[in-house]
Amino acid sequence: LNGQRGVIYTAWAGAEVAQQEGLWSAASTIAYNPEHWDQTPKNEQDNLLTTLARACKLVHATDRRFILAPDARFLQTFGALAFAFQSDMLILQAQRLQSNQLLFKRWVRRQVRDAAYWETNRVYVQVKPLDASSPIAALGTVEDVIDGIVIWGDLPELAELVAQIRPAV
Repeated sequence: LNGQRGVIYTAWAGAEVAQQEGLWSAASTIAYNPEHWDQTPKNEQDNLLTTLARACKLVHATDRRFILAPDARFLQTFGALAFAFQSDMLILQAQRLQSNQLLFKRWVRRQVRDAAYWETNRVYVQVKPLDASSPIAALGTVEDVIDGIVIWGDLPELAELVAQIRPAV
């Protein structure tokens, strides 16, 4: 992010082992992506707020930035406010909503409003280039309230989206 090295973990237990083994030495940013999937252990899913408190404490104790990218179900359960105070940057996974601009706009704005209580936190929105226009149109409905975007996809999809955002001169 911004030219800095970082690592992302889907299981915090793996992040703790990596830190103990010195694998964070070149990273200035550590990200945690808890989701309702097999990559995030069930005990972390069931005790997410406790896991986040441990993660935040460890990352900040090592003088690094902490990025959190929970899935939409966790945001629905706990709210952006619960995540924002523990992270330096919150990524809203909104790619499943981007094809419905009204729903996307309402959901993202509500999450940003809730996260804004912690003024030091930055909020980014994650989209997927399902087609060239849907993420651009959806992002246009929230560009005034977010700090940036994260694009989830493969290189050809990314190239097509970048070409739409920044056409060749």
